[in-house]
Amino acid sequence: AYIAIKRKSSLHLAHVVGKWNDITCHDFYEIIHKRVRQPTYRNKLEVYSDGNDQNIPAMLDFWNEDCLKYGQVIRDKDTNGELMGKRKRWVFSYGSYEDISIAHMDGYCAKLRERVCRFVREAKTYSKKRIVLKEILDIHQAHHNLIEIKEKGKTPAMMEGLVYCKWSWSKLLHKQLPFN
Repeated sequence: AYIAIKRKSSLHLAHVVGKWNDITCHDFYEIIHKRVRQPTYRNKLEVYSDGNDQNIPAMLDFWNEDCLKYGQVIRDKDTNGELMGKRKRWVFSYGSYEDISIAHMDGYCAKLRERVCRFVREAKTYSKKRIVLKEILDIHQAHHNLIEIKEKGKTPAMMEGLVYCKWSWSKLLHKQLPFN
């Protein structure tokens, strides 16, 4: 799965479930493009990820290179898959190498694996169907953004100004949505 988390507020912005390929990566950035303000040269969209080079053409499908600040953490592994070390590199724009970090994303994925057995890598007894995984991520996203308190008694959605109070499961499940 591809998952986007806003670093400052911890808002779970978007996710796409599927193989790590060009199509899935493009779909992921299309969702992000619809959910964020259009970046400018002065107000760049900051993206930090692993060393997956599929991110580069997918981002350029939606944003101008001059409007992106993109850094990668590349994990070097030996032939057995053991981690040998990490490197950081700037792809678009530049800044301090200390800014390039995906620790918040690693922490979020660890939390997801702790709470949802289907996301444990070694688990083979649970369904791994895309639709099931997507629906579980949708539920987790709603809980994380609207119900789970983070800093200063606020949820990520409150920190982003999307809602004014913490939601309950009851409010979430009974929310009436308008039909167009």
